[in-house]
Amino acid sequence: RVQRPRSVDPGAAMLELSVPDLDVVLRAAARLRTPIVTMGAVPLRLSDGSRAVVLLDPDGYGVALFQPAGAAARGASTTISLGLRLTVAAPATMVRFYQQALGVPLHAGEFVSPGEWTALLGAASAAQWAVTEVPSAGVLRGAQGQSEVQFVAFRHVTRHTFSGRLQDPGTATLCLRVSNLAPALRAIRSARLRVLSAGGQLVVLPGGGSTVLFRDPAGVLVDLVQR
Repeated sequence: RVQRPRSVDPGAAMLELSVPDLDVVLRAAARLRTPIVTMGAVPLRLSDGSRAVVLLDPDGYGVALFQPAGAAARGASTTISLGLRLTVAAPATMVRFYQQALGVPLHAGEFVSPGEWTALLGAASAAQWAVTEVPSAGVLRGAQGQSEVQFVAFRHVTRHTFSGRLQDPGTATLCLRVSNLAPALRAIRSARLRVLSAGGQLVVLPGGGSTVLFRDPAGVLVDLVQR
């Protein structure tokens, strides 16, 4: 089943990218008739001098594109992934689970105005969000430290929770590598979370190691892998 969550809906995912020339990307997006979410359907000039816009890819995932101030003038030639933002429903319960069960220190911020993101996301002016992230570097970061994961919850907006399956287009999955999967699985069961892997058991990987798929307290699909 194809999922089409909006950025404010729990279960939605947004990829954030830094690009050297936003106009080049937008011309290509126009040729592909890519929907633009940002109010006015044009890039916004942010307070730090960068330009930004949010659009939807062919599967409905939100993509936030940023051109840093002076990037084109410096002749930047590569697209650098900044991170992944997952929209969740219950940040407090998620923080407790990740800290107690998986040892991941998360910090949940207070609900505040999204500021410039209100227009970028095309959200209601009354919208508020709370951003949950890892306070220290090195955890929940991608390859070469170029990407990181944030969780965000919205309120004062109309929203609908999406609980897509792994095979449903538009469903995001967070993949985490752990050192010991057995105690993590026990913690998942103790928290009475739903294990989606066959029989609720670890799955042995062909190349070695094991994995388990479950849904965290905030509704995010999580794939834990031990190699």
